[in-house]
Amino acid sequence: MQRMRRTRGAAFLALVLAVALGGAACDSGKKDGGGEKGGGEKRPAAVGGIPTAAGTHKQKLDVGTFGHREYLLHMPAKVAKGKWKGGKPADPPPAVIALHGGLANMQQMRSLTGFDGLSDDKGFLAVYPDGFMTTWNAGAAAARRRSARSTTWGS
Repeated sequence: MQRMRRTRGAAFLALVLAVALGGAACDSGKKDGGGEKGGGEKRPAAVGGIPTAAGTHKQKLDVGTFGHREYLLHMPAKVAKGKWKGGKPADPPPAVIALHGGLANMQQMRSLTGFDGLSDDKGFLAVYPDGFMTTWNAGAAAARRRSARSTTWGS
């Protein structure tokens, strides 16, 4: 059970990264009229439903369970205004995934790290996923909670 949860957590992070980078996404066909060419093609307004305009965008991700997961994606102007090819950045940017601590959330992590400014300077994507109910359901604490729920008291 713990291995399955760990695998689901790793799969979620891999999916966030893939979506953020547009790795499996295709060109939505929409063009952003205000975008700069930067050489090559015009930047699409979105790639796989992810906005490509510079700034921080709140996104939802269906993970196949109850509800959904949310994350913030900071798109630096260097990427948004850079060269685009085939509906994707010509030079795929690196991504930094900033995981918040327990009892925190994506907004607090964004404020705490200051990665948005660094992202703008260095040209990487900053991704701030939100845990489930302010936690990641991982590690020994999660195992103890699961164990405590399954214990029959008084036996």
